[in-house]
Amino acid sequence: FFECFANLYREIAEAIDAHRAGREPVERVFPSVWDGVLGVRFVDAVSESQRNNGAWVNAHLADPTEG
Repeated sequence: FFECFANLYREIAEAIDAHRAGREPVERVFPSVWDGVLGVRFVDAVSESQRNNGAWVNAHLADPTEG
């Protein structure tokens, strides 16, 4: 459990360091804000589905910035 936060912290710190140095990070493996939005929308849809006796609901997972 602690290792996953340590890895996440390290990846974010390396990305911040790369940004400050004016270079691109090697690889971004930590979640973005959009990933967080998708997670919240998913959990909200699951809760709504449960409240409606398991009915299918639209989780609205499409990125509105993409055509």
